[in-house]
Amino acid sequence: MRLRYLAVSLLLVAAGTAGAQAGKSPELRIDFTKETLPNGLTVVYHVDHSTPVAAVLLWYNVGSKMEQPGKTGFAHLFEHMMFKGSKNVADGQHWALLEAAGGRAGNDINGTTSWDRTNYFEQIPSNQLELALWLESDRMGTLTQTLTQEKLDNQREVVKNERRQSVDNQPYGTWVEKMEELLFPDDHPYHHSVIGSMTDLSNASVTDVSSPLVKARPMAPRSAGIRATRTGCHCARG
Repeated sequence: MRLRYLAVSLLLVAAGTAGAQAGKSPELRIDFTKETLPNGLTVVYHVDHSTPVAAVLLWYNVGSKMEQPGKTGFAHLFEHMMFKGSKNVADGQHWALLEAAGGRAGNDINGTTSWDRTNYFEQIPSNQLELALWLESDRMGTLTQTLTQEKLDNQREVVKNERRQSVDNQPYGTWVEKMEELLFPDDHPYHHSVIGSMTDLSNASVTDVSSPLVKARPMAPRSAGIRATRTGCHCARG
């Protein structure tokens, strides 16, 4: 039986090698337009008429590497706060409006944080592109006007539970943190983990998340870039 598996494996490898040698894959080319708005926001967009779907990605050049000692995990915590409403969008309505428009929370609507950046994305029917852009612009400009202690306490516990699930209560869950601590010196921006420490998260205040990362303002258009792909219809400029 083992010989049979070995023979089949060798045949698959040979077939794959022959296919690779038969010819090169066609070159992938994606045409796009890049602009910088008067407020400093960089916009990249691409039009594809193959399906009636629009994808929006907002990319902030702010991540955990900009956090100060004693304030680790704040970039990721702020990512969560971005879904807690803004001046013209009530708490919970960011998700609700996009889901009502055809998006799926988690798969099509979400955000992520890394060492160097934070991003937010939506994938919705193409005729709802304006809704996605409006929601992003509203929380970019007015989120800090609506932050409250209640919202912070709610999302702080969500983030702390994420840490428990992905790090503290997982076998070998702290290996990334330990690797970073060994690879980078204490004063290096990659020395600490993206999710931060329980102590720092517990000590976060409304003032802290109102002025995220102190020197770096994720809410500023100049620190952000937006990438939009609209399919199935014409993407008008302006």
